[in-house]
Amino acid sequence: SGITQFTDYQSRGSSIYHGMTVSLEQRFSNHVTFQANYTFSKAIDDQTDFNPAFAPPFPSRLTTERSLSTFDIRHNFVFSGVFQSPFRSWALRDISLSPSIFIRSGIPFTLRTGADINNDTRGGTDRLFNIGRNTGIGPNYRSVNLRISKSFRFKTDGPMRIDLTADAANLFNRTNFAAVNEILPVT
Repeated sequence: SGITQFTDYQSRGSSIYHGMTVSLEQRFSNHVTFQANYTFSKAIDDQTDFNPAFAPPFPSRLTTERSLSTFDIRHNFVFSGVFQSPFRSWALRDISLSPSIFIRSGIPFTLRTGADINNDTRGGTDRLFNIGRNTGIGPNYRSVNLRISKSFRFKTDGPMRIDLTADAANLFNRTNFAAVNEILPVT
């Protein structure tokens, strides 16, 4: 005899997103432009996706699972600019610097026990009953990037050119974590 598990996928979850974005774009001269965007938002749902590894412990009571969404990013700020060389000499013309700064708040995560405490045969996906879904907030993300480019024209005012570009990502080498360890230590 054997045990058979039947998984039924249904579109029963619900979600809601509230957001506000403020943008500012300014061109100071022919050589300097910048753009800044800030988004304040909140995403709430009762199911992440169809991944059975993260199925709710009580699929028939999704209202008990209502919490921050896994992709909720409360604060998100992006600044970018383009600074073009105003010089006309061959060596200093057609150079542009493009910095970009990204700052965002941490992403929610669910603390898990690492053991099958509800006997559903899926180890590592369970959480303590008094800890809700996505109650942890991961570390924030910050990155400063820079692009430098130089154009070499075939004719002084002609449209044909070759661009050399150098990109530096995370210029200040800040440690940004993609995820956190959601498994509680077993004692």
